[in-house]
Amino acid sequence: MATMDIFEGDAFTIIELTRALENIPFKPAILSGASLFSPRGVRSRIPDAYREEFLFASEHVSPGTAIAALLSIKAAVANYEEHFGGDWSQQQKWIDQQLGELWAMRGPYPGMGAVLCAMGVEHGYQLAYHCWEEAGENGDPWPVLATLVGDRNNLPGDLKSQVEGFADTWDYLASKRGSDRLAYGKLLARFDITMPQVMRWWDESSRSNAGINLSGAELSDAAIVGNPYLLYECDRDQPESIAFETIDHAGAGFSDNRESNIGCHGRYDGCNLWAVGGMLSPCSTRGSPG
Repeated sequence: MATMDIFEGDAFTIIELTRALENIPFKPAILSGASLFSPRGVRSRIPDAYREEFLFASEHVSPGTAIAALLSIKAAVANYEEHFGGDWSQQQKWIDQQLGELWAMRGPYPGMGAVLCAMGVEHGYQLAYHCWEEAGENGDPWPVLATLVGDRNNLPGDLKSQVEGFADTWDYLASKRGSDRLAYGKLLARFDITMPQVMRWWDESSRSNAGINLSGAELSDAAIVGNPYLLYECDRDQPESIAFETIDHAGAGFSDNRESNIGCHGRYDGCNLWAVGGMLSPCSTRGSPG
C-alpha cells in the first residue's frame, strides 16, 4: 500500500517550494513576471481621472463618474467569478441595470450646457436643462433648441432674453455655411466635459492659445470630428485634462450612436493605439516634454 510521510518526505513542503524559487535565475521583479500570479485583480478601483470626486467619502458624483465606477466593479466581479467560481449573474444583471439608468440620466449630450456657454449663451447650462426636459429621457435636445430659437414665446423671461441674443449665432450654425461648426459643437456635447475644457477646445484660436497641437500643426475641427480620441490624447498635459474614459464612454448606451464617430471598434487611431499599450498620437501641449 502506497503511503506518504507528510513529516519527512512530502515533496510539496514550504522548504521545497522555496528551493524551487531559488533555482530561478534572479532578475529584478522576476516574481511578478514568472507567471505565478494573474495580472488581473478582483478589487475594483476608481479610475484616476475621477478620483477627486470620491474624496472625503463623497455621496454624490456625476453620472459619468458613476458609470466609470460601476464598470470597474463589473470587471472586478467578472474576474472574481473567473478565479473563484460561483454564480454572480444576479450581481452582474444589477450592475447592468444601474448602468442603463445612469446612461439615461446622463443623456446623449451631457456636455451641451458647456458647449452652449462656448457658443455665447450666458447661462448655457440652464438652457441645456430646459432642452433636456422638453426632449424627454434619452431624447435629442438639439431639435428642441432649434424650435425654441424660432419660437421664444413659451420660454421663461430670463431664458427668453438669452435665446434672443443667441438667435444670430444659431442662424449661422444652422445654415450650410456653419454646419461643420454645429457638427463639431454637437460632438463636444456628447462628452461629459466641463466649460473650461470646452473653452480651450472650442476653435483653432482657443486651441492655439492653450498650446494644443498635433505634431506642431494646428488641429482642425474636422480632424477632431474624424478622431474624437484626440480630445484625450492632446489634452493630457492640460489642467483638469479630459479623461480617456470620458471620450470612450460617450458612444456606449445608445442604440443609434447619434452623429457620433465614437466607439472602440478598430476605426480610430486613438483607440487602436491605446489598446496596444499606450502608444499615443504625437499630440503636444504647452509645457509638455515635446
